[in-house]
Amino acid sequence: MTSAHARCTAALYALAGWPRWLAAGLCLIAATVAALGSATRSGPPPSSTIVVAARDLPAGHLLVPADLRMVRWPDSALPRDPMPSQAGAIGQRTAQQLFRGEPMSSAALLDPAVVSALAAGQVAASVTLAGRDQGALVHRGAVIDLYPASDQGLVGGSPLPATGVTLASGRSIDADVVVSNADYANTYLRLVDPAHRRINRDAVIKFRKQSMSLVVIYFGYAKRSDDPELRHHNIILGPRYEELLTDIFERKILAADFSQYLHIPTLTDASLAPPGHHAAYTLIPVPNTQSGIDWDKASDGFADKVITFLDERGYIPDLRQRIVYRSFITPDYFEKTLGSYAGNGFGVEPRLTQTAFFRPHNRSEDVTNLYLVGQGTQPGGGTPSVMMSAKMTAREIARDFAIDLNSVVGTVGTVGMVGMVGSAR
Repeated sequence: MTSAHARCTAALYALAGWPRWLAAGLCLIAATVAALGSATRSGPPPSSTIVVAARDLPAGHLLVPADLRMVRWPDSALPRDPMPSQAGAIGQRTAQQLFRGEPMSSAALLDPAVVSALAAGQVAASVTLAGRDQGALVHRGAVIDLYPASDQGLVGGSPLPATGVTLASGRSIDADVVVSNADYANTYLRLVDPAHRRINRDAVIKFRKQSMSLVVIYFGYAKRSDDPELRHHNIILGPRYEELLTDIFERKILAADFSQYLHIPTLTDASLAPPGHHAAYTLIPVPNTQSGIDWDKASDGFADKVITFLDERGYIPDLRQRIVYRSFITPDYFEKTLGSYAGNGFGVEPRLTQTAFFRPHNRSEDVTNLYLVGQGTQPGGGTPSVMMSAKMTAREIARDFAIDLNSVVGTVGTVGMVGMVGSAR
């Protein structure tokens, strides 16, 4: 028996002769002091120094020291095979897109043998498939063609009917119908020659008000039994309403306060995160890139401010100590990666003069056989509206080509799909 145990046993024997209420009170005080002492001694969780991306990095990127930084990362959330030093990554190429703050591991880098086998001008990158059914179609040695469109991507004569798409490689793909699910503004500005646009002219497109953009912070954190009762969907309003909207849409400044939508799907499905953890993101409306905000400089501090707010205001107490993963996207991601004009998050702004009939149409007025679909067209942004937009566009195509509407679902045809992610040079 240790000396501490002996002292404790002696104390209990001494208390046995005291009144019960007094002994119970002393035991309660002793337990409280012991608990506080234990809490004081338990420092931060064990962590390791690893390499993370210092900025957003595209797939196939040749890593240089400025692309990387060292951070402390909780051991409980370390990725498989993390990199302990920058030396192992510098000079190698990324196998996938990496967001700022994302851990660097061997899986994120291309095998040197793959890089050495590439011909001049070729880039290798990991491709994520949507499901097992697609995976079953791919085998070792299979060739997968990726088809980005060129700046003059639509093929046609004069008057211009769309007859296909022209890829950045110069190859043309013929199609009876071309449907663009890219951003409305960039579909016309970057894919259709101005000479063929009588209605959707450059001046008209640029005159339209674009919606706000977003900062989206993805994070994981350790669960705790005393967590506040948050929901799967949470809207947290800031101290201002109308003035904040004016800052975002009119003044286009990054205000000191903010409102946010906090999404915690693991409250509904715990399997979406490792045991004992939550996966979450919070979405903060901010001005689009017409603001001129330098997000390379502003993003880290802004993300820290939002996480601190959730912590100190008691929405997720001690979040800064419990967080095990964090990455984020900014309006630059919407503009440069998603091909969204001015980095808008929801297409053109849904104001009265840009709503209903006045919103961009799903059938192009300028190019026959060109159709648009998604949040930038009618009826508008948001998942239900985007699904409705798809139905509206399908009906327009069926009507124009005298197709029975009942046969549209599941029908396979020659339809060219234009997407803007990495499509224009």
